[in-house]
Amino acid sequence: MHRHTYLVAWDVACPRRLVRVGRVAKGWKTAGQLSVAECLLGVAERQSLAAALAGLIDPARDRLHLIRLDPRQPPLLFGAARTQGRRPFVVG
Repeated sequence: MHRHTYLVAWDVACPRRLVRVGRVAKGWKTAGQLSVAECLLGVAERQSLAAALAGLIDPARDRLHLIRLDPRQPPLLFGAARTQGRRPFVVG
């Protein structure tokens, strides 16, 4: 399966929804911060994550972005930032 790197970012108004969105995103992320996750996703995985997150937010008050990153564009890193490895990993 071919995977792409996505940046998932959210701004959720309700603390309870915020925690729920964070828990779901945490299950998919390879790196990230509090409200931003970097995820390696195949097509079906992206659809599954998008559906799960869309079901948790209030579209009138919250924002959610899934952005596919261009692998040809090198990242700009500042401070203590470092790139994540691209090697596949297995969770057992």
